[in-house]
Amino acid sequence: MQYDIQKMRSEIREQYLKFLSQHYQPLLENLCAQGKYDAFFKEDWELVDSLIDEQMKEQIPPEQIVAYCLDLQIQHSGPSQMDLIEMLLRTRLPEIYKKWTDRGSLRDLILKVARKGAYVFELVRFDDPASPFYYLDATLVEFIGSVHREEFEADDQPETN
Repeated sequence: MQYDIQKMRSEIREQYLKFLSQHYQPLLENLCAQGKYDAFFKEDWELVDSLIDEQMKEQIPPEQIVAYCLDLQIQHSGPSQMDLIEMLLRTRLPEIYKKWTDRGSLRDLILKVARKGAYVFELVRFDDPASPFYYLDATLVEFIGSVHREEFEADDQPETN
């Protein structure tokens, strides 16, 4: 099996940056403006390099390595926030969770909430490790509901020419 390590690294970086630019554009622009772009991603690229090396030793096909590394990078960019949103949907907003799950687009809703509501997550406190929702502000649940209404209703509107 022939590996082009540079090509795999380039593909992962390109796809990861594409993902980030879609979801975190202001952050990227700010990092570029401050000249901190490469330093910010240094650990990410080191992780990618070590994952590629590890996966290659196991003779895993390059396209699977790229997919695996990219998935890890995307999860690494904010899994706790995504998990929190999903858990809130499941436990506090089950009707909304069901509607988006039935549509097969739950991840779309979670990403939209994460993008539009970064400031809202500052309200969440994890002061009690036994209960991550111990100090959860109702504002977050309210915010998720508003994003749901805005997006779900927009999707249900018939297109006009």
